[in-house]
Amino acid sequence: MSNFKQDRALDRAVHKAVFGGTRSSKLVPFYSTAAGAAFQIVEALRPRMCCITIKSDHDFCWTVSMIKAPDYSQSAEAMMKAKHEPCAVVDGEDSLPRAICLAALQALQAGEETWWQGKRFR
Repeated sequence: MSNFKQDRALDRAVHKAVFGGTRSSKLVPFYSTAAGAAFQIVEALRPRMCCITIKSDHDFCWTVSMIKAPDYSQSAEAMMKAKHEPCAVVDGEDSLPRAICLAALQALQAGEETWWQGKRFR
């Protein structure tokens, strides 16, 4: 189970990564605890992701996976050879908003160094 300080740190990290946010931490939505706010992240990432999959199992754990959209500047042949594999998978979270946040951070950092690597959100 998470705590308030960790949740707010995750909210700020997601806000900065997805929206480039510079808002005061008091104005950042509660992405990691409110489903409506978390789906703002999903909507913001849709143009950058080919697929966003959300599943729930019989234990009420959530799995969120994201596959980056292809690089349309490549040739059609290169795009066809590109692997259609998730760049982010979060499995086993009991909170859907939290799973969305963690998957978003994973997807956006896939293949690149980012400022939030090494921070603990769990």
